[in-house]
Amino acid sequence: MIIFQKKFFRLSKTGLSFLFGLFLCCPIPTFGVDIKEQYAGSIIQKVIDQAELHKGYIDEYEAQAYIKGISNTLKKNILFRIAPDFFAADKKNNQTILETFVDVHYKSPNIFYQKIKAAKGTTSNTDDLQALAIKFLNVNVYNPTALDEEILMPLSRNAFKYYRFSHLSTNDSLGFLIHKIKVEPQINSQKLISGTISVIDSLWILSSMDIHGKWDFYDFNFVSNFGLTHNNVCLPVKTNLWIKINILGNNIENQYFSEIKYTNIIKNEKLTDRKHLGYDLTNYFNIKSDLKVNTDSTFWENNRPAPLSIYEKNIYETYTQKSELATDSSSLKTKKSWDVTRGIISPKNFNYEDTKFRYSGLLNPLKLAYSGLDGFVYWQQLKLFHNFESGEAISFSPDIGFVFKRKEIFFTLPLNWLYQPKKMGEISLSIGNRNNSYNSKVIEEINKELKDSTFNFNDLNLEYYRHYYTALNNRYELFNGFLFDFGIDYHFYQPSIFKKTNNPDIVLKSDLKELINSDYISFSPTLGFTYTPKQYYRINKNRKEYISSKYPTFSFEYSRGIPDIINSNSNYERIEGDIQQRINLGLLRSFRYYAGAGIFTNTKSVYFADFNKFAKRNFPRSWDDQMGGVFHLLDGAWYNASDSYVQAHLMYESPFFLLRFFKRISKEVLRERIYLGQLFTPVLPSYTEMGYAFGNYIFSAGIFVGFEKGKYHNFGFKLDFEIGK
Repeated sequence: MIIFQKKFFRLSKTGLSFLFGLFLCCPIPTFGVDIKEQYAGSIIQKVIDQAELHKGYIDEYEAQAYIKGISNTLKKNILFRIAPDFFAADKKNNQTILETFVDVHYKSPNIFYQKIKAAKGTTSNTDDLQALAIKFLNVNVYNPTALDEEILMPLSRNAFKYYRFSHLSTNDSLGFLIHKIKVEPQINSQKLISGTISVIDSLWILSSMDIHGKWDFYDFNFVSNFGLTHNNVCLPVKTNLWIKINILGNNIENQYFSEIKYTNIIKNEKLTDRKHLGYDLTNYFNIKSDLKVNTDSTFWENNRPAPLSIYEKNIYETYTQKSELATDSSSLKTKKSWDVTRGIISPKNFNYEDTKFRYSGLLNPLKLAYSGLDGFVYWQQLKLFHNFESGEAISFSPDIGFVFKRKEIFFTLPLNWLYQPKKMGEISLSIGNRNNSYNSKVIEEINKELKDSTFNFNDLNLEYYRHYYTALNNRYELFNGFLFDFGIDYHFYQPSIFKKTNNPDIVLKSDLKELINSDYISFSPTLGFTYTPKQYYRINKNRKEYISSKYPTFSFEYSRGIPDIINSNSNYERIEGDIQQRINLGLLRSFRYYAGAGIFTNTKSVYFADFNKFAKRNFPRSWDDQMGGVFHLLDGAWYNASDSYVQAHLMYESPFFLLRFFKRISKEVLRERIYLGQLFTPVLPSYTEMGYAFGNYIFSAGIFVGFEKGKYHNFGFKLDFEIGK
């Protein structure tokens, strides 16, 4: 009792006011702020102030983690079998269990090396379930964000802007005073969590955390206890994780338990001494598998932290009984029919040793998108990928799609050989087609005809040439962040069927008609580079991969059309360059900008104004792809209508913007975006496009407005599925 009182006397004045207020049972003036919130706020502020030191308190450690996962499918329908693999459940068994031992090596500031040493279970979905569990169990509560920076943690700077804290109780545990704090979001959003955290008085570190929220398709509850001894203080010791999925009539519950034993803990005696993290992040949250399926019951009984429950033992027994009946012919026929159905509708994956095959599915509804400009778009994707032990790789990734409104088929057949993996040396060969276009002479004649009239591509219907291409390119990294490209492009332009104009006031000259009756071929060597200063990277399977940088990315490209080579009749120069960057504004907010320009010069022949960095995209891209180069409402004809352009794009992204005021909607929205784009060309002196978009893990949707010379021109929207991207 004496220790209890002494501990309390070390509390702040705010804490004493709270205790005396409770003792006297009378209110204390708080000037509009609840006293429990005020007291909790002062405690949380101290934890936040110490968070940077606590992140560096442990310099290095080794540990062995035991992870046990149980999956229980409570309800399922036909979508459970044919939907993409985001249910995080075994589609063959309703109840499964998975046990693993993982060796963990941690090195400050946030480098994890993990090797899966042994595994035992009843699920065939071991890799996916294990990766999901490790993603949650690796959460660092002192970091401002978690789960791929998708969740804003309550110990981040400016957390009071998004969270409400309330003091629940104070208890004595092992000589420490533990404050239990309730955490509630002020905004209804998937980016925020709820629950309780327990803080050790005077040390101002966490002793435990019990939080719940939503991430991806999963509702989760995360309960973790941290070490209180001198050696393992700040480190998670035991963690329980519950993940629930309730989507499209399917209900799955997953539970994970982990217990970690630490060895060789090295503390950072100088807490203010921050070690510089180099640009090589190879071991940053690196997970390697030295997987050994161990079914020896004696091994697991001797090494498990706690014996299996009766329920867990029954899962193993049921799985064994089912395995013995798996050879029944009727069962095999049912399984085969399901596999065929699933292969038609959902993505199909096949892995054999170092070869991977993926197909998007013939009737996959997630490959359907809509935009006001093009209408519905449906496309198919296939990927064949083979890895070599040296890190070299060969991939073949064809795709084909149909744009319904334009009644056009587009395809690409890219073949890539990664021959120097640690220098990103890659040779690529691509064959495909692009938007129908028209040559420079046609544009000159049209401009003469339309000098005193309104320029309207919809009236002219200028789809004169079908455009096919073959591109051979070699990319090589000269030094970190600097990629050099050299290639040869071969373009073939074939006249398409002449279409009459819809405008009776415009009559095309006969010499203009003659211009569309000849084939044009372009043979053009291309030089280019892409440079990002201070580029972070990692070596994954002997291959170098770029991660991020705090600096902008610069790129430049020069192409020369050379006549009289393989029937080429084009003579020109094309120059393009751009700069782009993503700036992290903190609290899951970001700002992106893109600026670029291009010109065709020294044009000594008929040419086609086909730019690489200013071109129409026919298939939707992922929400997270780099911005720039495309305007959502700009007709495809404008991209080839001029020999030069200047463009700029701005984008602001935040999880809390307009929809934060609509509670029923905001919970299902992960992020919102504001777009602003500006284009200048000789034939289109000023085109401005503004847009707003929102999205989550299932879809993204946006609305856009276009202006020509400051006057309203058009309006449209687009809808894309994000699942599987």
